[in-house]
Amino acid sequence: MIPNNINFRGIPIAKTKIAENNLTLYKLTSRDKEFTDRLYHSLNLPELYPGFNKLQYGIWDEVTHLGLSQTYEKNQNTMLITADNRPCGVLNYSAHSPKFNLNYVSTWPIKIGQKVPLAGKTLFMEFFRQFLNSDCRTIELCALKYAPFSAISKYLSLGFKPRGGDNFRELMRTDRESAAKTLQKLEQSINLSSVKDSNDYDLIQRLEI
Repeated sequence: MIPNNINFRGIPIAKTKIAENNLTLYKLTSRDKEFTDRLYHSLNLPELYPGFNKLQYGIWDEVTHLGLSQTYEKNQNTMLITADNRPCGVLNYSAHSPKFNLNYVSTWPIKIGQKVPLAGKTLFMEFFRQFLNSDCRTIELCALKYAPFSAISKYLSLGFKPRGGDNFRELMRTDRESAAKTLQKLEQSINLSSVKDSNDYDLIQRLEI
């Protein structure tokens, strides 16, 4: 079964605690547009994480913007992760049987120079769960070679394999068997529990941006 968008505002779907951070995952929908617009315009990535060049910041900014803005497109699924009610990452994917397409994933600091520990892996943990609960067989993505934080090596560590590309991009893929093994490894360090009582919230009122 391929997940469908639900016409509500931000809906909590999972939570965990890592170190001193209480992490919560929300499903975003088209009704969160005002919130995601405000969130994107509040982010100053060079100020939050100094040290990259102009190209790297440009890629990071564009991926973050698209990850947040594609929430409104048909067949798009977007998850937002927060640390202590402060947004720190987004993951956007589309599901078209027989495959998932991972479109955009981005995390950012909530303190200058300090990314939230395991925020990205927590997003991927829920993403793999949703994939394995579907009838799709593979996940495909396009990794940008000049993105900050060594994107390709991170995807390799999550079980994705290169499928060719060009000077700027690497096409990568994983399957159900590999995703299940990666999920099992992630579960050894992240205790992610589903939120059973999932109310819809006005994220402008609920979260700090």
